[in-house]
Amino acid sequence: MVDGKMEGKGSYIFSSEEGGNETAYIGSFKNDLKEGNGMCTLPNGCIYIGQWENDIMSGIGKMSYISGDEYIGNWKNGKKEGHGVYTWKNGGRYIGEFKNGKMDGIGICYDENGRMIYEGQWKNNLAHGEGTYIWEDNKKYTGDFRHGKKHGYGTFYIDNEISYQGSWKFDKPSIINKSLDEILSKMIKE
Repeated sequence: MVDGKMEGKGSYIFSSEEGGNETAYIGSFKNDLKEGNGMCTLPNGCIYIGQWENDIMSGIGKMSYISGDEYIGNWKNGKKEGHGVYTWKNGGRYIGEFKNGKMDGIGICYDENGRMIYEGQWKNNLAHGEGTYIWEDNKKYTGDFRHGKKHGYGTFYIDNEISYQGSWKFDKPSIINKSLDEILSKMIKE
């Protein structure tokens, strides 16, 4: 304590005014604020270990969520911002850019077995822009996405052979307004 304010390394438990869970912090303080490196258990049970600036998560840090998910990467103003790795409890993983706390920019998503399922542009946690989506059963789409759906120009492959190439409208080839699954099931029946 310097002049009644927290300064340097220490620990502090912040009580909630509403009687909810407490916030526990161990790390560096400057002028009564979390500043530098520290570990904080948040009221919701999540644990953040990393850099702080003016009492806000900012810099490189790791967040362990109570759901079992985890994020390691850059933070700005208390949100995921810049490059990072988000790992879901089931083992699925996103490696790429974040903006305002969400997957946004260029990134790659892997399933729980480490198999790449999507590589390309993201916006607001969804595939948006150019990218490639790969299914387990040798199906692949390369082209434009909008709000997580095939939309724009793209090519759909089965066993590395082109099945459809052209315009898409929210997951449907736009020339016939049917989903690719509907088209394929009709082809199989014939």
